[in-house]
Amino acid sequence: MSRPKLQSVGVPWRIDDATPFMKLSPVEGGGHELVQVTFVGQFGPPQIATKLPTEDRPQVVEDPGDFLLSKAPSSAPYRMIRVSFFGVVDSWAFSTISHLPLENDFEFPNYGGQNFWKSWQFIGLCPDPHMYEVHPALGLRESEIGAGEFIDVVRIERIRRLQLRYSEMPTLKHYLLLGHDVNIEVIAEKWTWEEGQALPRWR
Repeated sequence: MSRPKLQSVGVPWRIDDATPFMKLSPVEGGGHELVQVTFVGQFGPPQIATKLPTEDRPQVVEDPGDFLLSKAPSSAPYRMIRVSFFGVVDSWAFSTISHLPLENDFEFPNYGGQNFWKSWQFIGLCPDPHMYEVHPALGLRESEIGAGEFIDVVRIERIRRLQLRYSEMPTLKHYLLLGHDVNIEVIAEKWTWEEGQALPRWR
């Protein structure tokens, strides 16, 4: 089965997919061409801390609030991140609960298992930041649908309409961001990211 391939973007963080705080927002006054995604970013391997027996019970994770641009570098393992996409022609979010397994739609890279954390620390870039560029942009799986197999028909029709409309725009790129309860796809020309407030007591 031929599927579009995912390539990790080069960033030092990873989208924290253990908490449900990823948001897709159009920028006020920016029109449809500028959208932003905010989320909690994890910098480096998980922090290992000694817990009291009473702390093993389920904990309520508080909403980190709106993104606040950081004015100074931080060493906190968890920080808010804002990704801005420019030249956007379409963007959408979909539930991770109701959507079919993404392995049906994309070919995920292999990150080497036990060398994952060591590679992150040594190189300074997360091998799997949960944000990817899709190759080819606006690509769809090419195989026939098997008996008893379900597909996201709405997403496929949306991609096909975009293919027809923007086939002559080679500058467009296709991005996928994976979160806890929502995933996001963005079709845009370029993107940048900014670091926000540190979350010293996070998780």
